[in-house]
Amino acid sequence: MTNSAITPYQERSRFFNVDDAFNVKVSEIPPHIFEDERDAAMQCATDSQEILCDLRGFIGSKGPATAPLMLASYLRLAASKPLVVRHRASTEIYYVIKGAGTTRVHGECIAWSQGDVFLLPGGAEEVHEAISEEGAVLWLCTNEPLLEFENLQPLPFDESPLRPTHYTSKAMREALNEAMTHTRRNGKQARSVMLGTDVTDRGTISPAFTLAFNSIPPNDFQIPHRHNSAAISLVLECSESYSMVDGCKVEWSQYATFLTPAAAMHSHHNPTDNEALLLIVQDGGLYYHCRSMGFSLT
Repeated sequence: MTNSAITPYQERSRFFNVDDAFNVKVSEIPPHIFEDERDAAMQCATDSQEILCDLRGFIGSKGPATAPLMLASYLRLAASKPLVVRHRASTEIYYVIKGAGTTRVHGECIAWSQGDVFLLPGGAEEVHEAISEEGAVLWLCTNEPLLEFENLQPLPFDESPLRPTHYTSKAMREALNEAMTHTRRNGKQARSVMLGTDVTDRGTISPAFTLAFNSIPPNDFQIPHRHNSAAISLVLECSESYSMVDGCKVEWSQYATFLTPAAAMHSHHNPTDNEALLLIVQDGGLYYHCRSMGFSLT
């Protein structure tokens, strides 16, 4: 005899028609440049704090997010005021905008200075401290929204495939200069170098993220292109440089963070006599793994 009682497991089931299932309505995410957040981070202050670049209102995420799977922020470090943070992330990319200091995490200590990049696995308590009298400012990009989306927790520090990794400003500049001596397979001069580690491949810095140190030569531009990964860029050097994103002009401002939404047609332009520099984080590792990067030119 068949038991007609509805179980709690059956009560949770739902069914959708094809039109609803394949036409999910989500809000568009516009290009955006974060200048107020940069200004707050750069001002002199007696307190240390993290300042988020948060677009959750457009993205619709429960927690803070700059792009659906990435979160950028600034860490303002006042002199003699260590900042203790713990991020629900498995990838953390830091750039030193100003000052010098140390980061201590799980018995490890990285001594950093202006222009350096360092990589941490995330998930553990970190203590960031400026050693310069004027304090310091760090920029950070993590995959916190990715873990929040799946309600995941980062691995314990010792079990992460990533290890603390330090890229000095000098080593980065030398690597970029070396890269720019090469001609790419498309006949164009190389203009960027990808940062990686001894445990990553495919040009990624972590399983999910890529990190590029990118140069736009004087009076030149990067041709319009698109890709399915979102891009979060930190402007390092510029004067009157700008990006075109789906027909919208985004004027650069030093140390501002700007978002290029996934699949947006975009190009970077430098109409000046000085080199322009960007640090660009993408969630590209995910798309490489899924064979769905979708890179194309105009």
